[in-house]
Amino acid sequence: MAYNTKLILDYINGDELDGYDVDELENDPEFMIQAIMASGDKKLYNLCSSKVKSDLKFVSMLILRFKTDVDFIDSVADEFLKLVHDDYERTNVIVQMCNALENAHHEEQYAKYRILFMAKFMTEMLGNVAYREVHPEDREFGLGFSIFYDQYNGDEEVIKYYARQSIDYLLDEEVNLKDVLHSMYDSPSEITKGGTVTFMVDFLRRYDEDLSDYAAVHPDVLKTFQERLKKVMTGWDNYTNREEEYNYEMMFTRVHDYYQSVEMQTTISEEAYIYYVGRELGISSKIAFYQGMSREEYEQFFDDEDHEFIQSELSSLQSRIVYNNIKRIMLETIFDQKEERKTGGQIIELDFTKLGR
Repeated sequence: MAYNTKLILDYINGDELDGYDVDELENDPEFMIQAIMASGDKKLYNLCSSKVKSDLKFVSMLILRFKTDVDFIDSVADEFLKLVHDDYERTNVIVQMCNALENAHHEEQYAKYRILFMAKFMTEMLGNVAYREVHPEDREFGLGFSIFYDQYNGDEEVIKYYARQSIDYLLDEEVNLKDVLHSMYDSPSEITKGGTVTFMVDFLRRYDEDLSDYAAVHPDVLKTFQERLKKVMTGWDNYTNREEEYNYEMMFTRVHDYYQSVEMQTTISEEAYIYYVGRELGISSKIAFYQGMSREEYEQFFDDEDHEFIQSELSSLQSRIVYNNIKRIMLETIFDQKEERKTGGQIIELDFTKLGR
């Protein structure tokens, strides 16, 4: 109901109300919305009845109108949550407060509403996970975003917030974005060659088609996803280097463990085997680097006499067996490749360590 301007101004100024009862007006959410909007006076909130203070439209108006007054809207939302038990309306106000306070530098108030939302959201997601476990055939269910969409259809602010949190949940709990991208692509340029938004929408489609469709129409919900994607792409080389370092450390360990088991069966040192296999595989520079030496220092690790002795020993059957096993270990560990010997179409793995000299 739209009240006439004179009545609203009379109420604001404390004048006669032409037959209207002040208690009835202060019990009418629509009148109090118009009075507060016209006056800009948030103190009128204190005159409102509990009915008005528990009205979703009224409280939403206050949060939007006075969003810079954090203490005030916090008290308004807090009172609403004390009075109202309807889950839909409570979630609506909680989301509004999360959005209003997220960048307001009021961590304590923001944390209060954020915890309320996340407690509800994680409970709902656990229910979705349980459903997926019982109904693996329902591939369209995905993360369960369709449930949130149907429940809050028509309330764009709440649906958007659920979309953002569903994406965060996917990247926090379901997949490791960094590992997945490195397993799928060789370089950052391959990821976004079709456009960043297109990539993110397609990526979401792997896990929840409804969420992907919504993000395609509302790309602003992809903001945190885009930030995470940018971080992964910026640190692409660092990830590759860390993975490589881990592989070489693992290779040194595996070769050492193997060499200890055959040390009494060969006269060639562990370091020499690694050196010669490394030369064959073209990775001498990497081996030197991960052993803390320059390429020049590494090349001078063995003198001419050493090389002559090693090459002579490598001509023996047992030394070649050890050499080939170490080469296999290095290929598997560093390059994730397996040397295979084929006979009659079948792959046969030979355990050379059981052979005598």
